[in-house]
Amino acid sequence: MHVVVAISLLRREIFGNSLEQFNIMVMSASKYQIAIAILSTVIGTMIGSVGVGEVFSRPPNVDTLLRETSNELNKKLPMMLDKETRLDTTIPAPNKTFIYKYTLINILAKDYNGNLVKSKIRPIALRNYKTNPSMKPFRDLSVNLKYQYFDKKGTFFMSFDISPKDF
Repeated sequence: MHVVVAISLLRREIFGNSLEQFNIMVMSASKYQIAIAILSTVIGTMIGSVGVGEVFSRPPNVDTLLRETSNELNKKLPMMLDKETRLDTTIPAPNKTFIYKYTLINILAKDYNGNLVKSKIRPIALRNYKTNPSMKPFRDLSVNLKYQYFDKKGTFFMSFDISPKDF
């Protein structure tokens, strides 16, 4: 149910209510892959939030909670989020940071503008972090999120950070 709602909201976010615009994008491979990457970020964050809720039901020690959340999520990874995007791993990092590492399995970094893709994905990930009730434990502890994307050859493509300071 949450994924269907996310897809619907994502489609409206990018294309308004115009199904015709959505269909045009699906026919254009590069734009389609950008939309898939956006949707994957939303889905990956939703998957991550399940682990967040399980681990954060205990009293907070941020480093321990991030490590346990990462361990729980990583038991399920790597995981294909859609036909374009794989969530490979999560990593607890210093300074209350949680890293999501993705691979866009059908693209080469040299063929895409990472800044353009980032400009589309980051606002959606920020809104999800800011408003998704299951991300509340991370928000309450001021956890920083880092999203890292790699291409099909493992070459770095782009990254962006989100923090409660961005709200």
